[in-house]
Amino acid sequence: MFKKINKYIILPIYRFWYWKIQYNVGPKGLKHLYQRMKYGFSDRDCWSGAFLPNFLASYINKIKVFSAQDNHPVEEIRKLNIMQTAFLIEKDIACLQALEYISKEQKEDLEKYLKKNPKHTENMRILTQDEMDLKEKGWDYFKKYFNTLFT
Repeated sequence: MFKKINKYIILPIYRFWYWKIQYNVGPKGLKHLYQRMKYGFSDRDCWSGAFLPNFLASYINKIKVFSAQDNHPVEEIRKLNIMQTAFLIEKDIACLQALEYISKEQKEDLEKYLKKNPKHTENMRILTQDEMDLKEKGWDYFKKYFNTLFT
């Protein structure tokens, strides 16, 4: 009897209290809220695998808008597009929506895995070779122009 009460009454109340109230509003929640207000991000955000690529992709989009308004060269805007696409691909990889491969054998294994587990892998896809090349090119541009991006 106690197991049913614990499972259906006490545990749901505790989980609601912890995840909805204490986790978001408690001391740690206030700390992260303060960090977000002051810096634009918090320690909790930085541990997410998709946060940084998503943040950089949106930031590069803002740079593109300002570059277009200031009549910067088309080549610079094209490089920004490639960098933004690379970070969006990285976000998909971090969210397990896209899978990258190293060799043809690994690609075949991934295809078999996706076919065997359609329920668990319905939102997943395998990156094409063009996407992988674009990702590498975007990272190369990011490394090359990192110091001038944020000025």
